[in-house]
Amino acid sequence: MALKKLVNIQKDLFDPALSAEYWVITRMESMKQDNRTRVELSLFETQEKSKQPMAFPHTMRHVEIDGMDVTREAAYNYIKTLPNFNDAEDC
Repeated sequence: MALKKLVNIQKDLFDPALSAEYWVITRMESMKQDNRTRVELSLFETQEKSKQPMAFPHTMRHVEIDGMDVTREAAYNYIKTLPNFNDAEDC
């Protein structure tokens, strides 16, 4: 499971903007002290590029969710409620 949402990223003022659309959870960790789960969401150009050996994401976002027993599906559903992802599609 992943999310599809097109974004344009410009890493450097001298480079043209890059379009990428494939957001995937690359890490989830429980934070016992806070009773929360931290989710790392990584952006790749496409699904195919995310599966290449040594694939490196263009950017990453971190999201914290209440509770420690959060499943990947629940994390994706929560992320889709956030303002920056409310128009993202499942893929």
